[in-house]
Amino acid sequence: MNLFIRIMLTSFTFCILYWDAQAATVHLISALQDNQSAIVSKGQIVLTFGNDFIVIRDDSAQILNGRVLASDIPLANLVVLKDRRPMDQRKDYRILYSRAGFRLAYVTDLQALSNHPDIQLFPVTESRVILKTMTPQRVEPDPAVTALLAKLSADKYTAYLMDLAPDTTTRYTCSPENQIARDKIQNHFADLGLNPQFMSFEAVCGADWDRRPGDNVIGIKVGATLPQEYVMIGAHYDSTSPEACNLAPGANDNASGIAAVMEIARVFSGVNTERSVLFVAFSGEEEGTLGSERLVKFLKDLGALKVITGFIILDMISYYRNIYGIIAEGSDHTAEQAAVLDEMTQLCATYTPLKIETSTSYGGSDHEPFLNHRLPGCLLIENEWAEYPYYHTIHDLVSYQDIPYSLDVMRLATAFMAARGGLLP
Repeated sequence: MNLFIRIMLTSFTFCILYWDAQAATVHLISALQDNQSAIVSKGQIVLTFGNDFIVIRDDSAQILNGRVLASDIPLANLVVLKDRRPMDQRKDYRILYSRAGFRLAYVTDLQALSNHPDIQLFPVTESRVILKTMTPQRVEPDPAVTALLAKLSADKYTAYLMDLAPDTTTRYTCSPENQIARDKIQNHFADLGLNPQFMSFEAVCGADWDRRPGDNVIGIKVGATLPQEYVMIGAHYDSTSPEACNLAPGANDNASGIAAVMEIARVFSGVNTERSVLFVAFSGEEEGTLGSERLVKFLKDLGALKVITGFIILDMISYYRNIYGIIAEGSDHTAEQAAVLDEMTQLCATYTPLKIETSTSYGGSDHEPFLNHRLPGCLLIENEWAEYPYYHTIHDLVSYQDIPYSLDVMRLATAFMAARGGLLP
């Protein structure tokens, strides 16, 4: 978490304590029906989570069709958060509501949570949309895109996944095994004719490790008519766990994403596009998006940020329990960024059976530095990533991954890359 965010959170904590010391009642409305007034009344905060509405009021009056989640809660102690710690370490707050990795929680020590690098806080100071449920109309598929999607191979994807994430390995950024994974990705890009290159950065290594640099691996397919413009697809290949130095298989987080980039690169290597395509394997994501920050700084220093006309980051795309769906997490800082989320929902309805929700409350993966610099793109992440039992543990194994689900996510990503890249006959 950077210094600016820490200062803002500290200021938020100070201000809200003086803003409203009254107790609040938290209501959940799952279906508005004839109760539209419940979310437009003055003097309350409404948090929208798709079709669920959390209404926070300073009185205890019952809301029609609503359910009370908590009462007599100081507003200063309410926060929306994402907790990226392993499940058995998620503590120091009481969950009032949870959906797609976002949690409305009662927190007694807000400052302690705000200082934790794996926790992201969103202040509850005003009404906001956290998740939007999209219901786009399916359009007629492009035959060229449909033909491209048919080339995606579950067998090849599984082979990449198993090669990167055997049960007894780690891909911790500072480990020799991370460099072995780096070389596998480089060789794959080379075999596809993508002219792979390394982009090194200073890794954050523990005292027991030699100072190895972290490396991004970048493959480039040159565009046929607009080679100076780029679309990018990326994922991080490093992994973590409480025993990261020795064991962190990271099958879901995030061999699932980087194996998808490798398979999508294979498919695109056999077609032509108007724009150039960047295939990026980031390292250092688990240490604070070090690799993606390095690439953004490189492009910024060159004055070349605007050459990227669209991007996708894939992070955790191989697990679902109850919801066969995907989250597209982006930004509405600009009209171009907002348009990406609309486009993604249309492509999802047209080319996949996935349910999709969008969010502009972004952060915590390699999409963040690109969105912060106003580039148009988003993260694709499984809807139930926070419910994955083996998240950031030594048990994040290939055997728990759902390959058909991953293939549908790859179809969505490939359709976006084809549309933004300008697929040529």
